[in-house]
Amino acid sequence: MLNYDLFTQTSPQVRTSIFSEVRFFSPSGVFSQTGILNVYQSSTQFIRYDTSWVQSKQTTLSTLQLGDAITGALDWTRAIRIGGVQWRRNFALRPDLISYPIPSLRGTTAVPSAVDLYINDIRQFSSQVPSGPFVLNQVPGISGSGVATVVTRDALGRSVATSVPLYVDTRLLAAGLSSYSFEAGFLRRNYGQDSFDYQRSPAFSATG
Repeated sequence: MLNYDLFTQTSPQVRTSIFSEVRFFSPSGVFSQTGILNVYQSSTQFIRYDTSWVQSKQTTLSTLQLGDAITGALDWTRAIRIGGVQWRRNFALRPDLISYPIPSLRGTTAVPSAVDLYINDIRQFSSQVPSGPFVLNQVPGISGSGVATVVTRDALGRSVATSVPLYVDTRLLAAGLSSYSFEAGFLRRNYGQDSFDYQRSPAFSATG
């Protein structure tokens, strides 16, 4: 696959830049390289951005990357560019998996009833439940703080509303999940200015 973006400026002097991305797909992984070619007057310069080979496994939600990579980081730490090897958890391999904790709402009914769920006064879910206790899992439509209201209605039209404050933080991990990132290689310097400027001393990074 070849992706490119061409930009030309004619005033005050002619200047052309071509950003390119090349990818090669195979059963064993994906090879990718990005760079930009600058043509200015009589000079021509190509700057390489990133070159890597990536292999991902959906069964283990893990990605192995060889070449240029960005280290894993937490909200209070700093990510850096490195050339070497990286092994990390990759939740993007499962778009259907909700990685952050979602609250569950519980209730009980004496007779079969209809249940409506409102998040911040907006109806998000409606269903029928049998008599006895019930649980609403995977409450949608909220990020941050909010109020969930569960309204039950029986066959006679009687309704009972229960409001519960909620807080959902997408930076947290759901129970049973873990995230990690391990890197080893050489720090990259002057990114976007020099194609092959790596620090000679090795560097290691681990995040969990």
